[in-house]
Amino acid sequence: MTKSPLLIQEFDLLLQEFRSKIPEYEKRVQNEIKSDHLIPVSYSLLGTALFESKVLIIGNNYGGDPSQISPQLRMPLCNDMFNDPKNPTYNGYIRFFKELFDGNENKATLFLKDIVYTNGCFIRTPNQSNAYTSYISNGIEITKPILNQIIDYTKPEIIICFGNGTHSATAVIAALFNYSNKYWKDDNVKYYRLSKKTSSYEFLANSSNKNIRIFSFPHSSRIKQWGKELKNNEIYCELKKSIELLRPIE
Repeated sequence: MTKSPLLIQEFDLLLQEFRSKIPEYEKRVQNEIKSDHLIPVSYSLLGTALFESKVLIIGNNYGGDPSQISPQLRMPLCNDMFNDPKNPTYNGYIRFFKELFDGNENKATLFLKDIVYTNGCFIRTPNQSNAYTSYISNGIEITKPILNQIIDYTKPEIIICFGNGTHSATAVIAALFNYSNKYWKDDNVKYYRLSKKTSSYEFLANSSNKNIRIFSFPHSSRIKQWGKELKNNEIYCELKKSIELLRPIE
């Protein structure tokens, strides 16, 4: 599949719009945590370049890697996953898609180089513990309108979310498309257990009068715990068939 032209100007406008929201974000977080001392506010809109992509991957939020504390200044031109493949989150993505392509790492790599990757919260935090709930919840609120524009620009047929807890990628996407905050209870959401504590989900969304299939899995960094049952997971098998029909790789 030939990659679409890069949307550099569109990215720059999105970045400018997001930056304009940061001062209000800082005020809200300071009021909630009742402290004048915020962790350094850092953010990233994308982990890849922006272009039309049949598949969009969405994670929870960008980690607070000390080497990446500076806010994103320009559009990345390659997939972040390959800059740090030992990172547990990125390693989980690579392992997931390698499995999807029947163990063929080359096909998985080509696929991941040809899709767009972003997160449900653009604000970086050291982790997703309760100590950073205010940072994440307020970050999600200023992220959602920009993420919605990213979806409009990429025009995906499939969105794959990794993370399906309270402040997760899946929760953000469900909210964007008017599902309740307890989306897993919606009759239109299919679910399938991966383990006693984890599940996968599938539901439909509509953007610009076009249906998008949403596939949801737990956080990729924990794939060693939930990935053992993938081949027997109905939602995973449906994703695999859907990816094959898209024929993203010849």
